[in-house]
Amino acid sequence: MLEENLVTSMIKSDGSLATFFSRPIAATLAAITFAIWFWPLAKRLWNRMGRGAPAGQ
Repeated sequence: MLEENLVTSMIKSDGSLATFFSRPIAATLAAITFAIWFWPLAKRLWNRMGRGAPAGQ
């Protein structure tokens, strides 16, 4: 059912993903979702760069 709705939406928007982010609430929810997904990667990279290391080291 979800795939059918996605395909229908993509057909109606001529394949543009911008349709899913055109409204402010949708864009906000997408931004929060991406932030949650990429937070572990960003934190790991931040720590590798040495900025997250304790002051005594």
